Amino acid sequence: MSDDFLTKTGLHIDDLNKIRLLEPDLSNAAEQLKQECNNFSEKMSSFKDFIESVVDTLEQLSRLVDSERLRAMASRSALTFLGSQKQAENQQMQILIQEKTIELQRLQTELAALVSVEQQQREHLEKLNAPI
Repeated sequence: MSDDFLTKTGLHIDDLNKIRLLEPDLSNAAEQLKQECNNFSEKMSSFKDFIESVVDTLEQLSRLVDSERLRAMASRSALTFLGSQKQAENQQMQILIQEKTIELQRLQTELAALVSVEQQQREHLEKLNAPI
């Protein structure tokens, strides 16, 4: 009967015979909920730490990728410059070859003319040295 009176007034007696404002079932559920909330908070904290480490790793990877990209661009630029420089040198060599070929043809023509002149002069000397 005293339990009914206490219940009507909003008071309850727990298993340890202590007076409580909440029903024992509600008190147990609240304690369990509190424990689950603490567990959830710990898991969220752990998840936050994990995400921060993933973000840090991705940022490091991003910096590495940017560094390699810049290095690749510099290498490509240097290679393009060397290619154009080799092409310019090749063109200069082709021009020099053409100039030397023209000079060779001129010298061959001059040699042929001089050989002809020499031949004519020998013939002329033979005529002059020949007995009359």
